[in-house]
Amino acid sequence: MDPNVCLKELLEAIEKLRDVEGMYDHDIVVALPSIRDLIESTCDSVQALDKWLQRGGFLPTRWEK
Repeated sequence: MDPNVCLKELLEAIEKLRDVEGMYDHDIVVALPSIRDLIESTCDSVQALDKWLQRGGFLPTRWEK
């Protein structure tokens, strides 16, 4: 696992999930399968990053400063 790639994907997923706030009810229903996939992927990435860091893995470059 590359923590830099993981963090990039997490930040992109968060932005996509925030866009849901501006959707109308119909749009949300249509987008639900994609939203579910995005939530599942985000949860997986958070868990992977957490395990990586717990095992002594290096921080994403963005977090080193």
